[in-house]
Amino acid sequence: RFVEMDPIILPIIDAEGVNQVVTLIVSLEVNGDKNATYVESLTPRLKDAYIQDMYGILNRKASMEGGMVKVDQLKERLNQISAQVVGDNKINSVLLQVVNQRPI
Repeated sequence: RFVEMDPIILPIIDAEGVNQVVTLIVSLEVNGDKNATYVESLTPRLKDAYIQDMYGILNRKASMEGGMVKVDQLKERLNQISAQVVGDNKINSVLLQVVNQRPI
């Protein structure tokens, strides 16, 4: 089963202010209805944890190369955060449905 999350929108800030906006649409792959219901109940916590982690890492450019998000590193971080929030063996994988960067 797949648990879809609401879009996550993050501003990327540099010395001159906001220079781009990154939008992510994330789905979580889980085994069975029981895990899906459990994960759905925790999506507000997951979203909060994702935003806290990504806001810092993207604004420090640690997960960016040439102004572009390093999707593989981002996905790895989201998988780690998911395991911390939900627990091990609840989420099989974090699936990035959309990664959109828009300069401002």
